[in-house]
This record gives sequence, C-alpha cells and structure tokens, in this order.
Amino acid sequence: MSSEGGAFADYGLRDTGYGIWDIVPDMALPRSLSLDTALRRSGVEVEGGSRYASVVVRPVPGWLERVWGSGVVAMALPRVVFVSAATFDRILDGDASTLLIHESAHVDQWRDHGIVRFLTRYVGDYLRGRAVGLPHRPAYRAIRFEREATERAERR
Repeated sequence: MSSEGGAFADYGLRDTGYGIWDIVPDMALPRSLSLDTALRRSGVEVEGGSRYASVVVRPVPGWLERVWGSGVVAMALPRVVFVSAATFDRILDGDASTLLIHESAHVDQWRDHGIVRFLTRYVGDYLRGRAVGLPHRPAYRAIRFEREATERAERR
C-alpha cells in the first residue's frame, strides 16, 4: 500500500480527511428505518412499546417525488412513511420529531379507520373544502385528519 495519498491511494480513491462517509455515502447510510427507530432518534418516547416497529420510513421513490407538489415533505401510508431526501437526512440526524409525531398520527388513523374509511374521509374533507372555494393549502389544512395530526405534534 502506498503511503503517499493515504490508505485509499491504491484503490484510486483520495482520502479527503472527512472519513469513510465521504467515500461510500450511498453504502454507508441506511436508506430506510422503522418509524419506531426514527422517533427514538428524535428523542420521542413511544407509548405502548414499539407499535411502529413494522412501519418503514424511507425516501420517496423518484416517480412519486415527481408527482408531489412543492412543499410536500412526507406521506404516511399504513405501513410506510415516504419522506423527501432532505427530510430523510434530518431524520437520520435526529432532527424531525414534530414531523414524525405528525406522521405517526396518520399511521394510527390508517389503523383505526381502515383504508376505505380513512381515504373516504381524507379525500372527502379535502374536496368539500375545495367545493366551497378554499384554495389548495387551506383545504388541505381543513382536513380533520390533518388537524388531528398537527394538534398531536404540537402537544409534544
């Protein structure tokens, strides 16, 4: 192994002095983690043990990211929470407690109401808001499930 250029010179790599994360960033960082783990990383105590252990948090797939409107950072489904790449980085850093509490509320809503009832109420609330003339953002904020999730996150 060559001493000039550091330990990585023989492999055509340059030691930047920052560590292994700069050399193999895609392999070094997890691309998903459980919602339970994400909450604990952000300092949130999960009531009732690890009820979110089977829910996966992961960066949004490219095709879905292209469909999302601007300003969307997360979407909770029954078993997965998709987040933007920047939000996923914040989660890995333990800096997303409010968002994670909000999304965990949606996971609970999916579980409590079931897929059909959840979607019917969520979409119905949004469409009612739009039908009375609310622009997108106020109609979104008027959705009962969104208000409940926001209130839960703010109570923390």
